Amino acid sequence: MSQGVLLDELRTILLEERDSGELTTITPDLFQKTSENVKILQQEVYVLEDPFSDDARLLIEKVSSIRATVEELFKIRTDKIVGLALSQAEGSYIEREELRVLIPAELEMFNR
Repeated sequence: MSQGVLLDELRTILLEERDSGELTTITPDLFQKTSENVKILQQEVYVLEDPFSDDARLLIEKVSSIRATVEELFKIRTDKIVGLALSQAEGSYIEREELRVLIPAELEMFNR
């Protein structure tokens, strides 16, 4: 997965998550793969001879954009999951379909 595609995909997922009142479906390894790709980009910066070059600057900006996008996605999803958990704690029925889109770590958070 190229870094440009990763950022585009993350932005698309973020927009869908913002626009939807419910949780959207994401791949269970989205956050892990994003972390791995950020590490790869950082390594690319470290091996550049000139850390102040345009190439280095572009890579650093990509890392920053990816991090900001994934952090916003995480915040929105976490807010929705906490809202679901509070609704359930208050006695509301939570549709099974809503819980199916949770990745394992999110389901654990919801259950706690």
